[in-house]
Amino acid sequence: MEPFCPGIRAAVVKASVSRFAADGMHPAQAREVIRDAAHEAVQDLAHAAPPTIELPATLTVRFRNADLAEMATWINGAVREDALTVCLTDADPIRLYRGFVAVFMLTRAIAE
Repeated sequence: MEPFCPGIRAAVVKASVSRFAADGMHPAQAREVIRDAAHEAVQDLAHAAPPTIELPATLTVRFRNADLAEMATWINGAVREDALTVCLTDADPIRLYRGFVAVFMLTRAIAE
């Protein structure tokens, strides 16, 4: 998020180990980290700037296999970049997001 919203606060309470596992803090410790970060963020709210995204924007999605990437191109506007990668570009951020959700839902349903 940092490139889009410089100075954003984060409360990192777990780290990915794999697709199915994470290494996390004890809930009591995580709660303290989150509370402190939220407090600092609210204190600095007057200096915060809204996120900025240059439009048109491009979302790039890398798939596990070429079949999923190919199926993603069934969504209008999804363009194959390479064997595993599909890009969606749009000047309308809502339409771009909806295209991404459509690609995600289509390929997730097929992959499962």
